[in-house]
Amino acid sequence: MTSTKTEAKKAFYRSADAVSKISIFKNGHIFIKLVSKLEQKVPQGRKSTKEARYNGFDEKELISFYNEFCEDENVKDLIDEIAETMLEKIAKGNQKVVAFLEYYSHEVVIQNGQKYRIPTIESSNGHKWKIVSIIPIVRVYFATLENITQIKSKIDNLSKEIAKIGKSQNGHSLIDTQKEIKQKIHTLVEELNTKLTTIEKLRKEMIIKKLSQTEKRELQKRMTFEKNEAEKIKSEKQRYEKMLLSNAALAKYQKLQRELDALKRELRNKTRLLEQNSPAYKEIKAALVRALIQKKKKIVS
Repeated sequence: MTSTKTEAKKAFYRSADAVSKISIFKNGHIFIKLVSKLEQKVPQGRKSTKEARYNGFDEKELISFYNEFCEDENVKDLIDEIAETMLEKIAKGNQKVVAFLEYYSHEVVIQNGQKYRIPTIESSNGHKWKIVSIIPIVRVYFATLENITQIKSKIDNLSKEIAKIGKSQNGHSLIDTQKEIKQKIHTLVEELNTKLTTIEKLRKEMIIKKLSQTEKRELQKRMTFEKNEAEKIKSEKQRYEKMLLSNAALAKYQKLQRELDALKRELRNKTRLLEQNSPAYKEIKAALVRALIQKKKKIVS
């Protein structure tokens, strides 16, 4: 159904520019389908005859298309799509659509001397929507919807830029993570200094004291162990030092993060505005759908 709705919307948007399209009438409903991908064959000598009523498109393909897309449920969904598209066009100032909907503002019209009652854009609770009250609501709705889309795109781009600089860890911000790294380096430096002090004491002890061969071997083992431990600490310290960012990178991160926070606040505000505006918009849309699927009724004198 999604692909059907997408095609229908494209048809409504672009039908004026389409090279060829099919308009199918079924039970009072109209379905417009772009057919630029269907093979079109108009045999010689048939272009001006009644046999050309399918405009050169294969009749079997048209029947298959009719059966696939023109079920009642599909038509109903198509009208949910056209109504939304019309409201979006109004929001963008399309005067032709505005003029079209003004037709539903007249409860009675006279055509060829006959009076007709026109379907009105009326909500389920009996409220009748006029074009002058519809316009500001749909403008706010679609403008807000577009703003939200733009903001989300900016948030996504900023998040990617921030991720390139560095990643936060354990749910902490990158700034907090950098502070933790610096603290870890500071701790490792202290541990390394302690090890180096111990090694130096052992070295002096080896020189100054008169030790037996056994004592010297034991002292040498201790020195080797402490040196190995010192090397491990050095490697760990170097690993953390590589994780540190430059001041320029941190400054850029903070700038981007401020922009990201501001966008998130704006997104929350726009989302609240959309939520406030949505009930009225949905009511208008539902009322418009009801009006579009109804026919004008002849008024018998």
